Amino acid sequence: MKQPGKKYWLLSSEYPPVTGGGISTYCQQTASMLEEAGFSVTIFLPNRNAGYCDITFEDSGRRIIQFNPQLYPESNYLGYETVTSYAIAKTISDRVVEEGAPYIIESQEYNGLAYFLLLFRYLKYDNFKSLRILITIHAPSFICLRYNHHPYYRLPYFWLQEMEKFCLQAADLLIAPSTHVQLEILQSYPELTNKIHLVRNPYTPATKPVESVVRKMKQWAFYGKAAPLKGIFELLALTKKIWTEIPEFSLTIIGGLDYYYYPEGDLMGNIIRRMYRPQIENGQLRLAGNINHDSISKHLAEFEAVVIPSRFDNLPYAALELMADGKIILAARSGGHAELIEHGENGFLFDLAKPESFYAAFGEISNLQKSDRIRISQKARDTIETATASQTILKQKTDLIDSIGVKEKTGFPFIRPVLQHAGNYQNKACLHENARCSVIVPYFNMGKYLEECISSIIGNGSRVGEILIVDDGSFEEISILKLNEIKSRFPIVRIIRQENCGLAVARNTGALHAKESVLAFLDPDDMIMPDYYNKAIKILEQYRNVHFVSCWAKYFGTVKGYWPSFNPEPPLALIHNMMNTSCMVVKKECYLAAGQNDPAMIFGMEDYDSMLGMLERGFRGVVIPEALFLYRVRNNSMSRHFNREKKQYLYQLIANKHKQLFNQYGSEVSNLLNANGPGYQYDNPTIPVPETQLLNKLLSNSFTQKLKSNPLARKLLVPIYRRIK
Repeated sequence: MKQPGKKYWLLSSEYPPVTGGGISTYCQQTASMLEEAGFSVTIFLPNRNAGYCDITFEDSGRRIIQFNPQLYPESNYLGYETVTSYAIAKTISDRVVEEGAPYIIESQEYNGLAYFLLLFRYLKYDNFKSLRILITIHAPSFICLRYNHHPYYRLPYFWLQEMEKFCLQAADLLIAPSTHVQLEILQSYPELTNKIHLVRNPYTPATKPVESVVRKMKQWAFYGKAAPLKGIFELLALTKKIWTEIPEFSLTIIGGLDYYYYPEGDLMGNIIRRMYRPQIENGQLRLAGNINHDSISKHLAEFEAVVIPSRFDNLPYAALELMADGKIILAARSGGHAELIEHGENGFLFDLAKPESFYAAFGEISNLQKSDRIRISQKARDTIETATASQTILKQKTDLIDSIGVKEKTGFPFIRPVLQHAGNYQNKACLHENARCSVIVPYFNMGKYLEECISSIIGNGSRVGEILIVDDGSFEEISILKLNEIKSRFPIVRIIRQENCGLAVARNTGALHAKESVLAFLDPDDMIMPDYYNKAIKILEQYRNVHFVSCWAKYFGTVKGYWPSFNPEPPLALIHNMMNTSCMVVKKECYLAAGQNDPAMIFGMEDYDSMLGMLERGFRGVVIPEALFLYRVRNNSMSRHFNREKKQYLYQLIANKHKQLFNQYGSEVSNLLNANGPGYQYDNPTIPVPETQLLNKLLSNSFTQKLKSNPLARKLLVPIYRRIK
């Protein structure tokens, strides 16, 4: 089984001793398993206290590469989780340049850690093309947030779920450690059927099991984070009846109490203290909080039983640790741990929906004889020794990795399938190699800026077949002179003149006169970076299911900054323009079929409407995550007079015009609007929207990450948050 010299790169958001939890334990256990087989293991880990790239080695030879996402300039306009994904992709790129590609890259799906890594790979970036990427499923937030009663349509949480879903669609290999999580995911994504492979998490206990000496009869423990997902509310409600009938019975909660519960706006520890004050005061309920992991086994050995009442769980290491230690456990069936437990043989099970099953199991455990406890404990240990054996799991995993190869990607992995009513339009317009674009420049009295614009287009080289300047009735002498000058200097330029009809008609006129198979739009006061058209057209050539392309924007002029945009997929694309459509590069046939600008959009947003029209017909678009478009901000520009009333009017037109699209995603659109307010008030899904930014800043995802290892600070700040709210 030895694999000497093979490089295995493991991406994780957690790693001991800095952070704990299931992902952290998985990372440690998997690295040890791989090293025993001779792999060279590197852990890539975000750390706010690290430098740009800090490299250390552990005694085993394991390499730890830590990087600080906040040192990247993109952190100025990307939310913490999103810039973490971006930074890890850039860190991987640097390593590939220096060392070559590894045997495999494995990442969690949680918070979309591998989102940009996979996006760059599918966009054919040189340093990513040969990478093979495995996603091991841990705790998808698009499942967990629901079980935690979290407002999961609120941004940036909804966006993080989109990143996770893209990772699942785009990975070369998907591994789930439990059938339970596999089925949960397939409810939302049946297209992943037969793509998710079952491989248990490895677990080798660090020490020998502690001999179970029950000193606390009628005293049970809950072990895990006190969060709704873990079933803590249900357990306490069930236990209330036992306290009434058996007053001497006690339950001890061992684990973190600082989970922030959004519906109540408070930490779980505070909520439990309020709800069960009498039971706490008389000793029936004890809140032990976190206990040092090294001593937890000895501490739990004294309890009669340990309960795992999860409403949802993948394959929690808490259950594996307890079984390996021979603890008597009572677990809910709603989790992957239930797949390892045989009721009455190596543990006990109950159904959260059937309280009577809990009380029946409680009675069985309470009546166990010593010999029964010894038998069940031994079988629990034997189960873990077999089910999580490193040698077995390593062979299963490497066999799967070896089977995937490095395949050419024939289709871009969009999160959602083509719209139900779109027909077969998505298969239109397959480009030939070395396609060129007709660049359409709508022009009206913009002589001051035209030369910079045209020069930037010509700087894109052979991918530009022609430049069509559509003069929409210019009357300023300087603008007319500049137009004639440009025509005489650049043979590639054609001028089409028309009476003033507006921006939408000018773009359509250019499209109808274009000779090339690809159209590119650019306003005369804007510019593009060299190689933008080459990168965009390459994507259109390589993917039959991609029909238009854009990129990030860099502002210049009276305003400086960046606009990161993203692949336009419903429902977010129906709330606000996810894509920088001002510099769209599109297959001509698709634009003429569904994307022509509508003159009825008299105040603007005609390019957004164009993009939605193409989405509605099944045409799909992607965004290059680079600022290749330079957007000039002028004091007298059209956008500067774009007030709320104009936006509301245009959104009305758009919703009425694309009813089929909005009908299909109506409930999600409604939820997003309720959670975040009108879409015209924000354009970056990676950060909280402005209206809620003040209230969410204290406990935003990024701030929660910062406080993860500092519960005292969280306890101090949550009351302040509640007062503000």
